[in-house]
Amino acid sequence: MKIPIYILTGYLGAGKTTALNYLLEHSALAGNKLSLIINEFGKMGIDGELVKPGDYTKFEINKGSIFCICTKTDFIKALGKIYNEIKPYAVIIEATGIAQISDILGVIEIPQLTENFQVRANVCLVDALNFTRTAPYLKAVTSQVKAADVIIINKTDLVEQSAIEKLKRVLVGLNDFAKIETSVYGSISDELLDKIKHKTMPTEVFDQKPENIIALSIKTDSKYDLDKFKRAIAELKENILRLKGNIDFGTGPVFVEIVHDKMMTEKACNNLPAPTAFTTIAWNIEKENLQQAFDNCIKK
Repeated sequence: MKIPIYILTGYLGAGKTTALNYLLEHSALAGNKLSLIINEFGKMGIDGELVKPGDYTKFEINKGSIFCICTKTDFIKALGKIYNEIKPYAVIIEATGIAQISDILGVIEIPQLTENFQVRANVCLVDALNFTRTAPYLKAVTSQVKAADVIIINKTDLVEQSAIEKLKRVLVGLNDFAKIETSVYGSISDELLDKIKHKTMPTEVFDQKPENIIALSIKTDSKYDLDKFKRAIAELKENILRLKGNIDFGTGPVFVEIVHDKMMTEKACNNLPAPTAFTTIAWNIEKENLQQAFDNCIKK
């Protein structure tokens, strides 16, 4: 019997990790033996540390887009171990927000994997607030929607109903096959999962990272100046796509998340390797310049 695979896609900040935690706690998948594959576009695994503790095996692949040639071997090895040693009820893959979904489907469809695994559902989360800001200039945003079996418009509590209806029309224009549902905090109903019918898409594996996009991971014991950090973020607002991790502003680390220059803070994640440990995904900027911008925020 083939092991079902559930894929979670969606652009940076759409709520994939929140949706994953919901599935692990509240769905029909909860309580079963599961394996998770979590990918991030960056060398430091932030999202993996945000997954709620549970009785499951977790594989983190953090070398770049999960489906480029540099991580293809790790991905295949993880699935091989899952099938031969773990034999879970299901596998959930949380893809990086800038992944081309055709890449993962192309990998899974190689003969040695199709004998043992079957994609049960490709679920794409869409950020109700920011989707239309990113879709025009980042191909991965629309390609994930086009390939989805079901589209979850998430964070609907942050926008008016009229904006949700307008967004639905945009999404139908990109994909008139997928069922579209709305959500707050990444909730995905069991009824929806049961009714999903996976469609096979023409696949082409991409062997390089998305153009003009870089990932920078910073790990340091140094403290950051909050005012300088805010100014840096304001100056880099056209370049930063996502920032996530702990930052120590002098009173102990706090968890910082930035999406589209909006900064949110909450209680620090305890499992990160230093008081300041975060990853930034940016585009149209040299990595050295981005590094320098953050170095300038360190307290002297």
